[in-house]
Amino acid sequence: MSNLKVLVCGDVQGKFDQFLTRIKKVHSKNGPFQMVLCVGSFFAKSIDAKKQWDDFVAQKPEVPLPVYILGPNSPLEIAAFPGDSTNGCELYGDITYLGQKGVLTTSEGLQIAYLSGAESRSGQTGPHTYRQEDVDSLVARSLVKDFAGVDVLLTSDWPRNIEQFAPAPPPSPWNGCASVARLARSLKPRYHFAGSCNVFYERAPYRNHQVLVGSQCHVTRFLGLGRVGNPDPKNRWIYAFQIVPMSRLSKVELHKQPDVTTECPYLQEQAGLKPAAEEPTLQYFFDPRSLERGRGGAAARGNRGRGRGGRGGQFGHQPERRPGGDLPGQPPRKRPVDDRGPDCWFCLGSPKVEKHLVITVANQTYLALAKGPLVDDHFLVLPIHHHADSQHLPPVSLVMRDTKAILFDAFS
Repeated sequence: MSNLKVLVCGDVQGKFDQFLTRIKKVHSKNGPFQMVLCVGSFFAKSIDAKKQWDDFVAQKPEVPLPVYILGPNSPLEIAAFPGDSTNGCELYGDITYLGQKGVLTTSEGLQIAYLSGAESRSGQTGPHTYRQEDVDSLVARSLVKDFAGVDVLLTSDWPRNIEQFAPAPPPSPWNGCASVARLARSLKPRYHFAGSCNVFYERAPYRNHQVLVGSQCHVTRFLGLGRVGNPDPKNRWIYAFQIVPMSRLSKVELHKQPDVTTECPYLQEQAGLKPAAEEPTLQYFFDPRSLERGRGGAAARGNRGRGRGGRGGQFGHQPERRPGGDLPGQPPRKRPVDDRGPDCWFCLGSPKVEKHLVITVANQTYLALAKGPLVDDHFLVLPIHHHADSQHLPPVSLVMRDTKAILFDAFS
């Protein structure tokens, strides 16, 4: 079972010669690679986009390996694509436009999901945008029985809330999209690549499952890539990685959790459903929102017995990090001391957590019985994600406050 070596590139934006020169160099020195995946805008955002491409093709350049690109992100790029090519087409030699949306399965079994264009906003639609129906058609694939996820997801837009629970935020301003977050939550890609923001960001892997809720699943690694030819050497626009298709891996191998793994940043995005405007349903043994509808003591007391029953690198997967936890090329950031580790009794991912004391797990918090209770009916309301101190809890602290109020009401 051999690894597939894949290159991923950020926005080319018409710099075809620079792009091809670098690809050839990396392919010759570190290859062979099976393919190049491009996110963001491949053609220039200019009225000369078509002419630039025609001039490049006229040179009959050699393309050393297959290149797959996404569709246009602005009206100026549309002219460079053949008419009626929403289902994809060959542009030149081994350079192929994937299409508006879909899933490509390679001969090696690698599953690559893709969504072209930018989110349709303010009623503006066209070949350079995607609609909610496009996202729905991809999300529908996750509803098929025995769906386990995809190997790679390619989008031009970044997902919303990708920085949530991450040890370090993106180094530069960026815009996130709720539809892409929902798509990533549903498809569970092992790798998710995005462009358009001209920001290189390698996020720590995140879980696609909640601890103690449902079956264990594989992790996702998100990477945003810079623009080809940008002057900042730290803003990388090319990334190489090795991967074995998930169809060829055992569940034990697929579900391995790296040492640095966070909670899923898209917990508010309901997989397989459209994002709801209201507060998502929490998985408590009672409904915390009953406080807003009036005193819910009867419902809470009706479940009192259930509560008591609870007693009883560039070429690697792991990003290179400095001791402070920053990514390569990032200046050290001042952040609260995080003493997370195997010795934390309260982290659900820690081997020392007393799981038999856990009563229920919600999206952001969990409820457990105290290991050494100080009084009768001593409960602990704890955040799932590790926090260094209580000053860095919001908005989780609001959920914890409401949970405590319901417990007081239930046992008063």
